Amino acid sequence: MSHRFLKKNILCMLVAPLLLAACGKEPEFDRNFKKSCEATSNGNASFCKCALGVVQKNVKPDSLPALSSADIERLAPAIVKTCTAR
Repeated sequence: MSHRFLKKNILCMLVAPLLLAACGKEPEFDRNFKKSCEATSNGNASFCKCALGVVQKNVKPDSLPALSSADIERLAPAIVKTCTAR
């Protein structure tokens, strides 16, 4: 799988749960993130858990619901590097 394709899929995986969690708390964000990620990554739960960890490491919990697609796009290289190297 090419990095460009993977980056695009990561962006799609991450934007949907962010929108769903816009008014929620962090645990709801986590659930929505994992659910959406797993749905778009053929159930790759370990990748999604890793991707969520990268997001949480780079974004303050209070800011998670307000993330934009541009924010996610900036995190995509770190997600690819961290989560595909396993």
